Amino acid sequence: MSTRTAELPVIAGLDAVVVIDGKVCGWATSMNWSEDFEVQGIRTLGFHGDRGWKSMGYNCSIRVGTLVLFAGDTTQDAVPLETRRSILKSGLAQFEVYGPDAVTGERKHLFTLKDCKCGTQDINFDTGALAARNTTWRCREVAPNATNVSMVMAG
Repeated sequence: MSTRTAELPVIAGLDAVVVIDGKVCGWATSMNWSEDFEVQGIRTLGFHGDRGWKSMGYNCSIRVGTLVLFAGDTTQDAVPLETRRSILKSGLAQFEVYGPDAVTGERKHLFTLKDCKCGTQDINFDTGALAARNTTWRCREVAPNATNVSMVMAG
């Protein structure tokens, strides 16, 4: 028998909201990121195995999937559309990820992905399906929100 008073929500699908530079990306179908802390073992004579770890760098890539909808002559998509000419001049983006609060169910800030720059974008036009755009971003830092209890406890 469970002693919890509220069930923990599953943060999945439409429960997760992605905000890019203050604009809700209303048609996001997926978002994931991968961080590589690029640690290397410290080896010394007379010691078997790694004695410790040192940081050699940091690499983070983010993949965002969206549906591309058109209303008249404009694209209804909050993810910036980069071109070959604009990529070098465009600024850095900031992503914020929201999910439901475990108790109230209201939207709660979970993560901020800072100083992001678009690296690649793929656009798919499949028969009988909505046009989809997948973008891959490079990111300088992923910061969990301080009030995100599960991340603070894990860190």
